Amino acid sequence: MPEIRLGKQKRRQVQESISLKLDKVLGRRAFDRRNNIKVDVKDRLVYFTGSLMIYMWPNQAKSQKHPENWRQLFLRPDDTEKSVHPEISCFQISHDKRTLFVGTAQIQA
Repeated sequence: MPEIRLGKQKRRQVQESISLKLDKVLGRRAFDRRNNIKVDVKDRLVYFTGSLMIYMWPNQAKSQKHPENWRQLFLRPDDTEKSVHPEISCFQISHDKRTLFVGTAQIQA
């Protein structure tokens, strides 16, 4: 067991550290953004991180190629040769949930 020194003479034994496994990350600055997760017409979760839009849905047809519980699709709003891959600042889904609108704050976007 590891020991912690609490001064010259005092010592205390501590148990092994506990490890955590990170399962999903909802993206940078997700903690202070509102309305940053939506659902589309196919019941997929839609969110963004950096310059990527991410669609996520349960994997109902697990296979050796895709054994995970969730599937993800990553999209760049602007993937042209001269793109600066602007950071997404907001997005909205239409009322019928079929159209995705993406906004950035960068002039070159």
